[in-house]
Order: sequence, then C-alpha cells, then structure tokens
Amino acid sequence: MDYKVQNRAAREEGREEGIKVGIEKGIEKGIEKGKIQTAKNMLKSGLSVELISSVTELSIEKIKELLKEIEEKNY
Repeated sequence: MDYKVQNRAAREEGREEGIKVGIEKGIEKGIEKGKIQTAKNMLKSGLSVELISSVTELSIEKIKELLKEIEEKNY
C-alpha cells in the first residue's frame, strides 16, 4: 500500500476515534448534569441527603455542596 494512502487511513481512524471519545464524554457529562438537577429537585422537596445519594449515585459530599448552593441562593 502506498504511504499516502496508509497515512490518510491512519488519520481517518484517529479522527473517528476522537469523535467517539468526544461523544462518550459528552454523554457522561449530560448524565452527570441530570443527576445534579435531580438531586437539587429532591433537596428542594426536603428529602434526606442519604436518600438522594442512594437514588442519584452522587456522593454525600456532592449533595451537601448542592444543598449549600441552594441555601445560599435562598438568602
């Protein structure tokens, strides 16, 4: 195979892999944002930090940070 053809194929393969990784990261980020919004809604409804952590799979520390944000906005 010609060097230029091999080089083009390698670049295309790298490009496709980069797109795939970017899509995966975007999906993960979207899922995380959804969990955070769900946790905020649950906190506003008065549910416990432990229950929210169990449901959203966010850490208790993260949920406490969100609670602090909500409390600061309400003052």
